[in-house]
Parts: sequence; C-alpha cells; structure tokens
Amino acid sequence: MAGGQTFTMYFGVLESFRMGDIELCNVPVHWNDARKPSLPDGSQPDGVLGTWIFYHFLTTLDYANQALILRRKDSAQLRRFRAEAMRACAVKLPLWLGGDHFPCTLGSLLDFGPKVVSFDTGGPRFGIGMTVAMAEQLGVEVDYDHPERFNNKVVYPITPERISLGRAVAPMFVALPARCWSTTSSGSGRSPTSLTSSSSFSRSPSTSPT
Repeated sequence: MAGGQTFTMYFGVLESFRMGDIELCNVPVHWNDARKPSLPDGSQPDGVLGTWIFYHFLTTLDYANQALILRRKDSAQLRRFRAEAMRACAVKLPLWLGGDHFPCTLGSLLDFGPKVVSFDTGGPRFGIGMTVAMAEQLGVEVDYDHPERFNNKVVYPITPERISLGRAVAPMFVALPARCWSTTSSGSGRSPTSLTSSSSFSRSPSTSPT
C-alpha cells in the first residue's frame, strides 16, 4: 500500500536499460497498476527511477537547471565533482538512507533545528510537510479553514516563514505550498519533517546546497 492505494507488486530483472550513453544490465525492477503522481502537464509518468540506480553513480539532481547528472564512480570523476563543488562554494551536508529508499539530511524550520529531515526527490507541487502537532509546537499557523486531500488523507496549508538545509535558506513566500497532516505515518508516533523537490531555496553566492 502506498499513496492511499492498495495494489499488487510484481518483481523482475531487466536485462538492459539505457540512459544516454550509459547502459545498465540485470536491473531489478518492480511494477504495479497503481496511479502515480501526475507530471506538471497532468500526464502519467512512464516509470520511476529508484535509488538503486543512483547508488551506482555520483548522482546530481539539478532541479534549477532541470538536469539529472550521472557520473561514473571512479577517482577521476570524484575529483572533478569535488572541484566543481568547491568552485560553487557548496556546503557539504550528511546524507542517510532510511531503509533503501528515503534520503535524509539535517534541516531547520524557523529557529528549530538542525534536526533530521527526509526529502522527497519526486514530491510534486509543495515545499514542506509536517504533522499538525509539530506545526503547532513550532508556532506555525495552520489554515484549518481550507483543508485539502493529499494521498487520500486530509491535509492543511501552512506557510512557515523560513526553512533551511545547512545555510541554504528558503523563505516560504517564494516557495510552493506547504502542508501538514493530523497523524504520523510511522508506528512510533513520530515522523521527521519532510522537504520535497519542489522547495525553492535561495542563498548568497558564497553558499549553495549540495
């Protein structure tokens, strides 16, 4: 079950998969008949790339330039990658995977943090998510008058003034909508704040997120 949908998963191995000049062999795949989040033009994606593929490369998701950059994992490419990051004055942040899928790092909301946050590389059309309890604890106003439905559950708009990853800051008045929900999705009753790929970050030229 995912996204409020129940479906059957099927698993297999793809003999060959090409992206540009790169060919991957014996790629584990799975598929189902669930409806996926729509693309910006309203159409359905033909498929989804998993973190298994990204793990085998030096991977850059460059949202600002609408580019996916895959570098081979060798010492020469790593040196080139680090040199580019230094020229851009990039800030290095820790990165953990929750299970084999959910990337996590350290982020802050207003003056709270840094704490562990997960970021959704494919979250469409909104900038940050959290529980109602967390929003109220941090003094973030919850718009109970305009509830929405997202993944088959009720969510409420919020507009925190500032979120950040390291020293990269997103003032929410230029970010896409944020949402909070009344219950957590984990059995522990606790859930990290979630930042999505739609987040709009800005920073002085001396600092940029990695």
